[in-house]
Amino acid sequence: MATPTPEKLLEFIKEKNVKWVDLQFMDIPGYIQHITIPSYTLKEEDFTDGIGKLDGSSIKGFKSIFESDMRMFPDPSTCAILPWTDNTPHRTLRLICDLYDAFGGPRFTRDPRHIAQRAEEAVEKAGFDLSYWGPELEFFVFDSVRLLPSYSTARDAWSGT
Repeated sequence: MATPTPEKLLEFIKEKNVKWVDLQFMDIPGYIQHITIPSYTLKEEDFTDGIGKLDGSSIKGFKSIFESDMRMFPDPSTCAILPWTDNTPHRTLRLICDLYDAFGGPRFTRDPRHIAQRAEEAVEKAGFDLSYWGPELEFFVFDSVRLLPSYSTARDAWSGT
């Protein structure tokens, strides 16, 4: 499906008999988090007003308990039926969301998607039209490892290695 408008997306949900909508976002360690809602509860205004169902204090590294309310804005261009639900009575559509602070607040600055979008803007502003992104895979190879328990390892985790 080409980038749909919210109206077209809601029609698609009815046409394909989608039962659930999985609202997904990335946390700081890089894991996909999600909230699943019944498809009939998704409305056209959710794309412009956001969905206020996210407690940021329950996501590692996001928010403190006293400032935890957040809003999710689904991005219609990211819609896809989850393939393992396609031929089941529980067909589920996923939407990746942009995260904002609640009550009309700004975009959440620690949202990894927002950080990537800002980086892409910086690349374009610098005059480049293409950039490649990927994880940095890092590992270490040791000839041997010896653990030497001592009184200093209680204070300094690296002292016994």
